[in-house]
Amino acid sequence: MGFAKTASWFSVLGGESKVAKLDVDSMDPVDAMERGFVRVFAREEVKPETAEAPKRKMNVQRSEDRLCHVLYDENLEKVLEARTTAQGIQVFAARGDSKMYSDIPAFTLTHDKDRKNWTVASSFCENCAYHSPLNSCKNKGGQTLAYVRHSKEEIGEGMAMCMDVDIPQIGDFWCPSCQSSDDARIELSSLRPKWNEKLKSLCMDFKGRVEEASAKNFQLCLDDKAILVYGKKANGTFCLEFAHPLSTVQAFTIALSTMYWT
Repeated sequence: MGFAKTASWFSVLGGESKVAKLDVDSMDPVDAMERGFVRVFAREEVKPETAEAPKRKMNVQRSEDRLCHVLYDENLEKVLEARTTAQGIQVFAARGDSKMYSDIPAFTLTHDKDRKNWTVASSFCENCAYHSPLNSCKNKGGQTLAYVRHSKEEIGEGMAMCMDVDIPQIGDFWCPSCQSSDDARIELSSLRPKWNEKLKSLCMDFKGRVEEASAKNFQLCLDDKAILVYGKKANGTFCLEFAHPLSTVQAFTIALSTMYWT
């Protein structure tokens, strides 16, 4: 994460290739970004979990004003921090010594007027991060990491909040500057609750992983397998458990899209 120590540009003069090295760490952060020398932030958090990896079990701490969410890993170390603004949600890399951490978001989560359709985007993609701003995805919203669609469904005598999510196929990417297609996608859908006639309410089995009732509790499934579980704990934090094919930032931002569910 952070800046590369050096960056190179190549030119050919008189048939001879020459390489010039620039000390990116000595550059002003915004100037470095504008010149295309900033690496992809939170690189590890963008990588999808492998099929063989155990399920990640993290926690989300929400501020009292509900405008800030911090993601902690299994070692209780900060991983990502999300700040809600009038323009949407900005997500910052929260570890390492990135000079961009406090000023420029690594990821953004935006929504439409009705807060039903959400887009998760990265500030850069590795395919065009070193291009000039005119030739990179920076001025086009960045690389898309997920599309999230919310809906309400009548189940029994209740109304359930539901979501459907599209993410790129493993090894694929959705970048507006790299001519990639978003046709290659993995489709995910939230597990629908069941109406309990005895309790006269909607119910869902979280297998002990969720400790308190909340409108934001949900499970996201690939086919019939739950690959993301988000739910409220007794101490006011939220558990975030996820597995292949999701990445850390995808799991975190998809969960954050429920912040307006009531």
